[in-house]
Amino acid sequence: MSKKPTSLPWNGRPVRKSGKKKASTAAFKKRTGVRVISNDRLRRRRSFKPPSYLAIGIVIACVLLGLSYMDKFGLGYTDPETGFDKRAASVLKGTITHVRDGDTFEVKGVPIRIAVLDCPENNTTEGNAATRFAKQFKGKQAICELTGKTTYDRKVGYCSIDSKPFEEIMVENTTCE
Repeated sequence: MSKKPTSLPWNGRPVRKSGKKKASTAAFKKRTGVRVISNDRLRRRRSFKPPSYLAIGIVIACVLLGLSYMDKFGLGYTDPETGFDKRAASVLKGTITHVRDGDTFEVKGVPIRIAVLDCPENNTTEGNAATRFAKQFKGKQAICELTGKTTYDRKVGYCSIDSKPFEEIMVENTTCE
């Protein structure tokens, strides 16, 4: 008896190791009643090619660069003429007439609560020290951007004295947060 070849020389397909022939499609169809699509036909492959990651990176870089230059073109929140935030409800310029405590003072008689500053109350030693430090600014020119909100009788805003934010001055020199 001759040895069975592992592959046929004319088509290059391997022969089953069991030696059994594969059931034909017609026999399978007849036995099961299921429609079988032959694998002999060429199938058209559908493939999705994602866009280049380099192109995506360039687009993201351009968007971030554009966002960083929005203020220069007048598209951002800062007004290029005045340098104030366009979202501010109003701007108040004037002399500091009275200091109530470390985070509240009056400009032209209008009480202003500094928005991002939290100082201890006046009845504590830290609060008294913060108020004493803030009183040195009485009589100086302040520019306040008011948010439009109010707390008690005070307007809420961000103020700067000599082009430096008041909250930064207080945080650096007192126990205010």
